[in-house]
Amino acid sequence: MKNSQMITAVTACFIAAASTFTSFAADTATGPALAAVQEETTPESQQTDEAGHLLTMQTPDGTIASYAGEFRASAYSAEEYGSSLTASGVYAKANHTIAADRNVFPMGTKLLIDGTVYTVEDTGSAIRGNKLDIFFNTNRECYNYGVRTVSVYRLP
Repeated sequence: MKNSQMITAVTACFIAAASTFTSFAADTATGPALAAVQEETTPESQQTDEAGHLLTMQTPDGTIASYAGEFRASAYSAEEYGSSLTASGVYAKANHTIAADRNVFPMGTKLLIDGTVYTVEDTGSAIRGNKLDIFFNTNRECYNYGVRTVSVYRLP
């Protein structure tokens, strides 16, 4: 196993353990805020799938996003990898950059997750299928985010 793969594996294990301790704080920070946005922007007649996920979501600016599915989201930072240069050639930005499998979401795809619009600008060797990696400025923010399952909506 290469050093970078080992570091990534150890980091993922630590993040998974840390997410257990931070899930209450994260739910408190994003849950009610996201629910308030959904209440304001979601009509009563909104359609859902069998699991109760909204099939479309309206962003604060009025754009309609379509449900793409449930994804496993983890976090990464420039502190972890030494550079914030992405696979698309731009520098990653917090609350903006996300890594995804190019076969699932091509570069430049806009995704709505927990009320934030991200742009697919990066990939990763472990980011395959229904996995995403969200960019944060620091390792501390990554540990606080942890690993979680998120509902993903694709913007046009």
